[in-house]
Amino acid sequence: MAKTAQIRDALSKFLQSADDHNRLAAAELGRTALQSGIGVVEWAGTVHSVVLETLQTTHSPENRERLGNAAQVFLMECLSAYDMAFQGAREARMALRHQIERMEAHDQRIAREMHDTAGQLLVSAYMELHLAAHASSGAAPYLSKANALLDQVQSHLRRFAQELRPPVLDDLGLMPALRALGQSIATRGSIAVTVEGDTNGRLAPPVEVALYRTAEEALSNVVKHSGAAHAEVLVERRPHEVRCTVTDDGVGFSDSDSLLNPRLGLIGLRERLRPLGGSIRWGSIPSLEGSMAQGSTVIATVPLKEEVRYATESIDR
Repeated sequence: MAKTAQIRDALSKFLQSADDHNRLAAAELGRTALQSGIGVVEWAGTVHSVVLETLQTTHSPENRERLGNAAQVFLMECLSAYDMAFQGAREARMALRHQIERMEAHDQRIAREMHDTAGQLLVSAYMELHLAAHASSGAAPYLSKANALLDQVQSHLRRFAQELRPPVLDDLGLMPALRALGQSIATRGSIAVTVEGDTNGRLAPPVEVALYRTAEEALSNVVKHSGAAHAEVLVERRPHEVRCTVTDDGVGFSDSDSLLNPRLGLIGLRERLRPLGGSIRWGSIPSLEGSMAQGSTVIATVPLKEEVRYATESIDR
């Protein structure tokens, strides 16, 4: 931190002349403190103490008022670096949030296109195959094989559309989408998934998408890495926040599993939640014996601020 003597010297020069040079000197003190890792509260308290100390030596009421106004400007200049840093962080969060929303909207358009257009084409292909099979009995075995291949194409397209952006998330909300996700994982024979809880009404679309993606990524990690037989997704809506917890009965996280490990995808979830003021925590669940892990847990929390509330009656159930 800049020494108190440096602050006192800069303040003395500023009170004599609040020109651009002395303003820049005050701002530079703030930038040095910020780069040194000094928190804004600590830095403001230090500068404020020096300002009070200086003003207390001024006995004339007129001079004290004049110097007090100048000292206030000095304090603001000392804090300008912090203000710009906070503003930059806010703008970065908003830009990230808008980028995520654009990506989700893009995925939504692709999913709808795959579901509607590709689905209609497949229906037409099925009808043509059906007509061809009745028109030429000798071609029936080949047409039957082609029909089976189209069934596989339809199944893959449906799954891809679901993974891009499940329509049930937009149409019915978070809880039905999570239940559909759990059923899809169980149908593929991976693990059993239980979905519990309630949102007590629709949440803001960005919140629903963020929590759905969190559960989706966490369950993907469970399937790929945990060796678990069962996973649970629990959604809890509290007065000022909503929480999504994913737990499993697998091997838990190893010491080498880091938040930055790209295979876990948790850093992407953290960046997705951050623009909403949300956070993510993760870790292993200790066994009753306290020796080995007995599963893992991932907890995502998003505050329910007024601007992200979605005031409709519950249609999740």
